[in-house]
Amino acid sequence: MLIAIGSASIVLRGGFENLVAATNEPPRAVLKVTDWDFGDVEPGQILRASFPVANAGGRRLVVVEESSNCSCSSTTSGGIVVPPGEIGELQITLNTDRLQSAIKTGLQFSTNDPKHPRLTLTLAAKVRDR
Repeated sequence: MLIAIGSASIVLRGGFENLVAATNEPPRAVLKVTDWDFGDVEPGQILRASFPVANAGGRRLVVVEESSNCSCSSTTSGGIVVPPGEIGELQITLNTDRLQSAIKTGLQFSTNDPKHPRLTLTLAAKVRDR
């Protein structure tokens, strides 16, 4: 089947069924890293980590922050939208201002990926004594 639009043409093998099937695939979140350890840090620092989130599905992936185990951690944007085949980044901050000793905290996210409706990212650090 050949479709001509203006001066561009698209060849579809197998007809429209393949095009519809490709775009009906749900979003699929792929994270290679879910834990970040900052190691030894000074008190009062605001630490930043970036978690790449790939969308291996056929529709846009929506990732929204739901909750955090500690008020010391958050995302800089609250969430991201990742088009199919693209990679977005969740920017996470950890404020060590009121922290002492070792800390491990998680942030929970909801997604529209039917196989992974919830994601948890974990931050860890060892805050030096003041």
